[in-house]
Amino acid sequence: MMNGIFVPVPPVHGNYANEEITAILADFFVSSYDTISNLSLTGSLRNEVLETLVRFYSLHLPGLKKIKSLEVLKEVFS
Repeated sequence: MMNGIFVPVPPVHGNYANEEITAILADFFVSSYDTISNLSLTGSLRNEVLETLVRFYSLHLPGLKKIKSLEVLKEVFS
């Protein structure tokens, strides 16, 4: 997540997403509006993807305040 690219081997630092979440995000990024609904995710996977995206933005936008609506977003995505 530090460099914003997908790599085949986990980096030595701890700022990376696991393989399953990485695959979901890769599919998400190449999906169109018409095909995005084909991504089938459980509630727990949606939450993990959401948490990963928040970690990514927090890492790259140091001035970003804590997202207080995260619990609301989890409810919307579950």
